[in-house]
Amino acid sequence: MRFIRPVILLGCCIFMLTGCGSLSKIKAKSSMEAMNRGDVDTYLKDWADDAVFIYPGNAAASGEVKGKKAIREWFDNWREMFPDLKFTIKDIYLKNNIYFGNSNVMAVHWEASGTNKFGRKVNSSGIGVVTMNGTKISKVQDYIFDAQKLKEFWGE
Repeated sequence: MRFIRPVILLGCCIFMLTGCGSLSKIKAKSSMEAMNRGDVDTYLKDWADDAVFIYPGNAAASGEVKGKKAIREWFDNWREMFPDLKFTIKDIYLKNNIYFGNSNVMAVHWEASGTNKFGRKVNSSGIGVVTMNGTKISKVQDYIFDAQKLKEFWGE
């Protein structure tokens, strides 16, 4: 009996130190791995049905996309344009490392490289700002460091 309290206390401390933030980071990494495999279904699994995606720049694909179905179509088009593009996560930042189901914001710093469907080499980097409500992603806004090249990347 005297060992039960320390074990419970230790478990609570571990949860508080690693918290929900660690789970969010794990999900972010697994989502990016899914995107690298071309598995859009898994990538969008944690997105809310009414989620919003904002893609920067002045390319035809730039702008705000609303609703999971429309976002799915956008990413299908994106994957067709960049069939072998691979992402590497450089850093993940959380606004609240410990949160209990309300909302949180995560920034994912990434680098990407590959070729577009025309054979042009593409290298880019940026930050995706992810807003989560409960366990679902409600908004993602990408900030691409070399956004002036997006039209070129998209073959426009």
